[in-house]
Parts: sequence; C-alpha cells; structure tokens
Amino acid sequence: MVNEQRKDESSTDEQSTEADKPAVEYLHSAELPELLRSLGISLAVTTYQAQRVFTFAAGNSDRLSMLMRIFERPTGLAVSGGRMALGTKRQLWVFESSSEIYDEEGTKLHADLTFVPRSSYVTGDVAIHEIAFIGDEIHFVNTRFSCISRISSKWSFEEVWRPKFITELAAEDRCHLNGIAVAGGKVQFVSALGRTNEARGWRENKANGGVLIHYESGEVFAAELSMPHSPRIYGGRAWVLESGVGELQLLDPASAVRQTVCRLPGYPRGLAFYGQYAFVGLSKIREKNMFGGLKIETLFPELQCGVMVVDLQRGVVVGAITFTRGIEEIFDVQILPGLREPHIVGFEEETVNGLFILRPDRRP
Repeated sequence: MVNEQRKDESSTDEQSTEADKPAVEYLHSAELPELLRSLGISLAVTTYQAQRVFTFAAGNSDRLSMLMRIFERPTGLAVSGGRMALGTKRQLWVFESSSEIYDEEGTKLHADLTFVPRSSYVTGDVAIHEIAFIGDEIHFVNTRFSCISRISSKWSFEEVWRPKFITELAAEDRCHLNGIAVAGGKVQFVSALGRTNEARGWRENKANGGVLIHYESGEVFAAELSMPHSPRIYGGRAWVLESGVGELQLLDPASAVRQTVCRLPGYPRGLAFYGQYAFVGLSKIREKNMFGGLKIETLFPELQCGVMVVDLQRGVVVGAITFTRGIEEIFDVQILPGLREPHIVGFEEETVNGLFILRPDRRP
C-alpha cells in the first residue's frame, strides 16, 4: 500500500502543542475510500480500550470520514436487518434504524440511515464478547460465565449453551469463551482460549491452549491454537483468526486442518467479510500479564492497531486504516452494507437531546 493519507478526529496545525493535538489520529490507504464506494459499504468498529464506537465511510470524498460515539467499554457488535446490537460493560444495547430523523427546528438529519438506541438489557459485567442475531433473538458470548446466552427481560441472561467441559455456571471465566460462528440462522462453532474447568484456567497455556468447538455436538474439533478469535462461516467455508500468531486462517471443520491466508502485523480480533474481501481488526498487545508471551510479538518490530482489508483471492492486504494516536486495541469490526453515510445516535447531550423520530403524520 502506498500514498497513505492522514485523517484526524479534529484538525491541527504545525504550531500545535502536544496538548492541542486530537485524542485520536489515524491514517488510511489512498485506495480505501474508492474500494468502500465500489462495494457500497461502510464500516463499524468498536474499541473497549478507548470506549468508542466508530463508523468509517467514504461518501463522495477521497478521504474517509469518521464518526465517533462514546459507550462504556463497547465490545461485540452485530448488525442485521436494520437492527444493531452492542455489548458494553454491564449492558447490551439494541438499536433500530431510521432514515427519518429531525432536529428541533424540523431539519432532517443528513444521513442515509441512522442507528438509534431504543432499549438496553442490564446484564451486569458478564464480559460480553461477540454477539449474533439468531432469528428474532439476540445471543451473545458470555465470557465470564463460560456460555452462550440470550438477553432476558427478567434475568441478567438466559443460558443457551455451554461447552461440555464446563460443569456449571460460575462467574469465573474458566475457558475464555469469546467467538461465535453463525450460518443459516444457526450457531455452527465457537472459539475459546482454553479447554479448562477451573477459574481462569485458560491463562496457564494461553499461547497454545486455544480450541474450536462444534456447537451442536459440543465436541472440540481443533485444539492447540494460539488465542483463536472471531470464528466465521463465509462463502460456505470456515475461517478463524489465530491471534497469537497474527494470522487469518481458512479451516477445514472435518479435518481441523488450517491454512494461512494472510499474516498481519498486529494481534487480530474482529473479522467481517464482503465480496472477495476480509476486514480484520488489529490491536497492539497492552495487557502483558494476560496477553504477553505470544509469538506475534516476535514477528514484527512493532505491532499496529487498525483495520486491514485482505483480498481473499490473493491473500494480500489491499487497504488499511491505521490508528497512530489514542487507539491501541480493536475489538470488533462489522460491515454496514448499502450505507455511504451511516450515523449512530450516542448519548452526548448535543447528539441525543435534539434529535427526534416522528410518526409520518406528525413530521414537520
């Protein structure tokens, strides 16, 4: 990639002091805006480290535009049929989409679609990881209790499934269950960082203890992975990020043989597909006591944080967003199909206080 362009959260000049600089700075490859336009998509990205949800859109410019919203420790994100679900520190938020939002003066918001928070479910700090829409239900990886759960209006959560080696519900993060692969409206397999039934037992062999588990049978079918994340089914094939070695891998569920598609210069977590491309989140490793001692640290002089676009046909990176200030960790990446100017209503006063969705017969 060449001709990288700089785009900041806010503008600065050459005389700016360190304190004057924007909280977030990033670069993007010159070809990325046109690629997003040609695909007709935008991106949504979460980072719990900086407590932000971002959207990146190309619009009609040769530079990406970034929208940033603040949520408390945002993690997993799911988008389906105009709905969006977001995991945060102690809640799971549900958003509904609208193209008819007006301000106090009756002016329509300039966006082709807006995601508006409409309800939240208080789960407590169950360490929500990935989220999926299963039919009309929202399921999420409940990492603290080592199970897959669904939201409930009565309970903190309802258990749906847990690995066979987890004997009971306990808030002990026994295997660090983290990822969920869905196809045909059903969960196909999940990822975990260890096959253990003891409190935080996965940490003892974090570099090589990762597993992939068939959902229906509950059996482990791939083992000795280095920090697997973001399992997916796409194009009728199975994929996974082996984060400890920095690889996007193609997986044979029958034989458990894994093929490296691309090695990336960061700790990969967060994976979405569109067309012939994979969009992969990359992080630096900050929490050395938990995630240090991995092979990925020795493969590159410096790890990067951002989103890499991989051409699946060639196995090469063809576009990138790289954070250079303020962001060191990416949790999830999602595609917003058909959207060139998406918008998310957050809870900053100027954002949420003066925007209204009105019934058609009550609009200005």
